[in-house]
Amino acid sequence: MNKQIFSDAWHQIADLKLKLLHDVKTYKQFYRGRKWYVLQDRYNNRFFRVTPEAYRFIMAMDRDEPVGRIWQESVRQNPDDAPNQNELVALLSQLHTSNLLHCKNRPDSDAMFERVATREKKEIRSKFASFLFLRIPLWNPENFLKKTKPLIDRVFGLKTLILWMVVGVLAFREVIENIDRVGDQTQGILTPGNLIYLYLCLVFLKTCHEFGHAMMTKRFGGSVSSMGIMLLIFTPIPYMDASSSWAFRHRHQRMLVGSAGMFVELFIAFIATLIWAHTGQGLVHSLAFNIMFIGSVSSLIFNGNPLLKFDAYYMLSDYLEIPNLYERASAQWRHLAERFILGVKDAKPPGETLSAAVWLCLYGALSLMYRILVAAGIILFVAGKWFLLGCLTAVIFVYTWLIKPVSSYLKYLITDPKLRFRRKRVAALSVALIAAAVVGVGYVPFYHSIRAPGVMKSDGATPLYSPLEGALAEVYVADGQRVEKGDPIARIDTGDLALNIEKYQRQVEEVDALIVQAMQNTIADLKPLREKRRSILEKIIAANAKQKAALIRAETGGVFASRDLHLKTNTWVEHRQLLGRIIADSDFHFVAAVTQNQAFDLFSVPELRAEVRLPGQAAVPIQTTDLKVIPYEQDTLPAASLSWRVGGDIPTKEDDETGTRTKESFFKVTAKMARPPGVDLPLFYHDRRGEMRIDLAPASLGRQFYKSLKQLLQKRYRL
Repeated sequence: MNKQIFSDAWHQIADLKLKLLHDVKTYKQFYRGRKWYVLQDRYNNRFFRVTPEAYRFIMAMDRDEPVGRIWQESVRQNPDDAPNQNELVALLSQLHTSNLLHCKNRPDSDAMFERVATREKKEIRSKFASFLFLRIPLWNPENFLKKTKPLIDRVFGLKTLILWMVVGVLAFREVIENIDRVGDQTQGILTPGNLIYLYLCLVFLKTCHEFGHAMMTKRFGGSVSSMGIMLLIFTPIPYMDASSSWAFRHRHQRMLVGSAGMFVELFIAFIATLIWAHTGQGLVHSLAFNIMFIGSVSSLIFNGNPLLKFDAYYMLSDYLEIPNLYERASAQWRHLAERFILGVKDAKPPGETLSAAVWLCLYGALSLMYRILVAAGIILFVAGKWFLLGCLTAVIFVYTWLIKPVSSYLKYLITDPKLRFRRKRVAALSVALIAAAVVGVGYVPFYHSIRAPGVMKSDGATPLYSPLEGALAEVYVADGQRVEKGDPIARIDTGDLALNIEKYQRQVEEVDALIVQAMQNTIADLKPLREKRRSILEKIIAANAKQKAALIRAETGGVFASRDLHLKTNTWVEHRQLLGRIIADSDFHFVAAVTQNQAFDLFSVPELRAEVRLPGQAAVPIQTTDLKVIPYEQDTLPAASLSWRVGGDIPTKEDDETGTRTKESFFKVTAKMARPPGVDLPLFYHDRRGEMRIDLAPASLGRQFYKSLKQLLQKRYRL
């Protein structure tokens, strides 16, 4: 409780005779082991949570006595637990603003209508500010749910859960067995020809999703008063109002209501997976894959993400027994700022316990960062489709995340009674903090660099090619094994080559005999016989050379590098096909690809310095020398491992089989690498992926952000 017992605003309510309206319904609940009372306004289906002490005071107002006298009596009877005047002013003000109180000794009909009009105006402004998530109610499904209640009780039971798990296991097995097909078909999920199917499947799944929430709410005795359409970034999808589940006494019931939509959606996705796996190309196959994709992705990434206000958010709120999790997390951070920065010692924390305060702080920080990222993504997405509408969205987000908080803070500084004795100090401190933030962001220089992906290259890497075509019979060395010059690496099966050599030798013997006979009888036959003999000998020489080349030997000493040569045993290899490399003990250099957005800084710095960091060993910086920038654009990567196809950062063309042709040109940067002294780590491998960090002149965070934003706008929108 607040340490301050009395309130400056107490005189405004002390003589009023108040009571709850007759249509307010009360529920008793337990949160984090503590008893609470939930007040439901059945007219607009809104809920309010109050402590037992506050609830006793509200019930005492039925005695037709002034608020001041009721409070004095409660303090006399329960001096330790009675709410103080500040708490009562806040409580009664909230109930009064929500039109849940009736004043017996002061007619307030006009004020009530005024409050309703004010609230409606606020709701209209709120809808305008959130026009990307506009809700349009269309239907009251309560009568339908009442008629189907017996069926709902049978469907949402233990047998259905067991069936759900069995079908889920079968579907998961099909996905694992057909993972390559899943990956290939996912590539075309956003093709123009599939968009109509994708949207129809989305509407179907989300309708079933919302009916899942509604049916689970009805199963536990709740009511559903509204279903309709929500325009989610101008995309109409179904929604329903399950707020009556907030009155359920047991948290597992509230969590089941929150999970019912995902339960239904995943079950349909499981069935669609089985259909997709056992059908051929066609409409049914395509629709099944779209349902499988949407049902799994939306359930796990969106509805299953507690940082967004979807299903998992409410489930986490119920599990932690912290209602209004996001709002209370924001209030918890405000409390910490008031207490430890502004010096308001009597500020009341929203978290009643230490564990609740920790959860609120953690969730508030993560949720704020994630929502800002989502807001930025929405702005970029909308601007990419409709630029002017994207600009309007950006203005609304700037107002919501910057202008409105600043305005609210200024109003807090001017009017909040907690600051009445320290207003000048808090204002001065606020100005100092803002000035420090402006200086820190706008003027203090920070480390600035270009981070470019690249690969290591050995100066002494000798490629090993197949000298002839044929079946790879044997591989004698493993990847990473050291070899010496002349060591056998592999052998190619030459087939009938040995028999051909023996046949050629018999032909030579036969021709020699004919030559002896011709020397005795027919001299004119000697010349063609000698030509034939020379031709056969050439075939023998070529066959012997081919047989010798079939045993592939190392041309130099070093480490043999080939990750998949042993997998090619008994397979056909072509002439001049690359089999591997022999990496000699020599120097290494690093080849990096710098995007066009970063290229300007390459040519603006007179002397470049850089270091290389390797994945898994980023704590060991590798210094570089002789850094060179190739002064023309390129579109072929130094290694396919830098492309998106194999987990790299650079997008490549989809029709390029090599995986090295980039969608956008880049600049190549090379530098010699120095081995770190005193580090006994296997750092240096040919074609090992890493990151080059090219040092630039230090710059403030604001300048770096402005430059990145400017480059983004120029690249995406040609501004």
